[in-house]
Order: sequence, then structure tokens, then C-alpha cells
Amino acid sequence: MYEATPCSPLRQKKENIATSPLSPMPYLNHAFMESPARGTSAIHRPVTSSEREMIYSEMDNLRSERDRLIQENDKLSSQITTLRLSSSIIENNDVKSNFYTGLKWDVFLSVFTFLQTFMTRTPLASKLALRDQFFVTLVKLKLDMPFEYIADQCGIPSSTLHDMFWRWIDLMSTKLDFLIHWPDRETMKRTLPSVFKVKYPRLTCIIDCFEIFIDRPKKLNARAKCYSNYKKHSTVKVLIGCSPLGSITFLSEVWGGRVSDTEIVRSSGFISSIYHHPGDQILADRGFTLQDDFASVCSAELIIPAFTKGKITVICRGG
Repeated sequence: MYEATPCSPLRQKKENIATSPLSPMPYLNHAFMESPARGTSAIHRPVTSSEREMIYSEMDNLRSERDRLIQENDKLSSQITTLRLSSSIIENNDVKSNFYTGLKWDVFLSVFTFLQTFMTRTPLASKLALRDQFFVTLVKLKLDMPFEYIADQCGIPSSTLHDMFWRWIDLMSTKLDFLIHWPDRETMKRTLPSVFKVKYPRLTCIIDCFEIFIDRPKKLNARAKCYSNYKKHSTVKVLIGCSPLGSITFLSEVWGGRVSDTEIVRSSGFISSIYHHPGDQILADRGFTLQDDFASVCSAELIIPAFTKGKITVICRGG
């Protein structure tokens, strides 16, 4: 009989590591190469070269399958992003960018880059990146999609979209107001489109009032001031002026829909020598009967279409 002798601590540690299921290959090979003094079994025999090649082949197959699934997952994630309403659908595409936002892609990116520096607080919609928040805000302004539809497309609650929209509106109103400015005389003269040069060579501005529908105010006094007889609805009204090129050069304060267009022009400060020089021409709709006001205050000429009510109008039709 052989007398049992205790193993040394170092050898015992090696054997424990070698028999561990998570041990690396060198220790596993070491276990296979151990002397079968304790008994012979199939797991203690050395790995043959064919078995090793089979293991390596299986590992390569698993790696290939893993890489394929990663690529497929990335592709599906990209498709989901493209199908959802996000700024990625207009990236580097001026046609789509103009359709969804009214801006070319490089202009959209420039405006966003400027505005995001002022977005210091944590975004309200954590699921949406800041660029996507700005994008859906412009989509709402350009296409007037319902808030509920946009929220569903973005995967966020409608209430969150409301808060996010008005936050960006306040930011744009505060930080982009410098874009509305009255150009100097030389710029007006140099950039006057050729279509105006023959008939309106001194044209400086085109004005009109636009109305925006609002909810009916609860207070009776405000309700009376905001009700528009023309629209038959509660509205607010703003006087807007644009250059012959189409850029906005003047915006008045907001008025209730009950106020007439002529009253807004008189009260907005637009009839002033600050904006108009003698001989300047301003185009307006026929409701702006303010020729005497412009002539007496700043010697400018307000041009409106001729009234045709009660007169014969000649209509040319193509043959």
C-alpha cells in the first residue's frame, strides 16, 4: 500500500485553477498533461490536434455569427431612426430640409449650432437630442402638424412636446431678434430685384397685417378686443414689413384682432422718418388707406391697388 502524502499548497492551487470551468486554455492543457496517477478518465487525456482545430473552427463561427448580428442590429436601428420624425431624415438634403423646416440644411445646422449654446438646462425630452427638438419645433411651425401626431412619431408624451416647443419658441424669439433689422439705403438700392426697378425704382418695403387664431379669452374685455369680425374668430394681429427681397425688416407689437390694419400702422411707429426718406415707395394692400399719413409725416409714397368695386374689370384668358 502506498501512504497518502498531502499535496503542497502551490500544487493544490494549480490543480484548483486547472479544473475551474473558467480557467484559460494554458491551465486546461496543463490539466490534460497531468499524470493519470489518480485514475484515468476521458477528460484528463490530451486534446488532439483535430479536436483543437474543431474548437477553433467553432469559435470562428461564433465570432462570425456575432458580427453578423451586430451589423443587422445596427441596420435595424438605423431604419427605425429614419422612419421616425428626426433631423436625420433631412441631413445633407436641401430639398427635404426645405420641405420640413423651410430652411436649407446648412442654414438649419448653423442656426441650431448658434442656439444650442444657450440651452443650458437639462432638456425636457430626454429621448430627443437637442437637434431633434429644434427640428420638430420647425416642423410644427412649417407644416402645422398636430402636437399629438408629432409626439407619437417622436415617441414622447404630447405634454412634453408642448413644453419643449414653447421653450424653443421663447429661445428663438430672444436670441434671433437681431435678424429683423431695417437695412441701410445703399443695401436697399443695390439689392432691389430687377422686376421692381422699372415700375417701383424707389421701393423700400412691402407691408401687410396677418392674423393668428387663438383660444377664446375667458375675460369678457379681452374677448371683445380679440374678436375679429373679418375672421369670425378670436385672433391676434401683427403688422409685418419685408424688403423687396423678402427678408423681414419690421414687426409691430401684437394687437387684438378687433383693431383695424390702419390703426395698427399708425400706432406701431412705422410711419416715421426713421424708416422712410422723402420719395420712398411702400407697397400695401388696398385696405391700407394711409397715403396722406405717409406723405405728411415722412414724404413717402404708399402705393395700393386700385379699388375695382362697381367698375368693369377686364380679365385676360389664354386662348
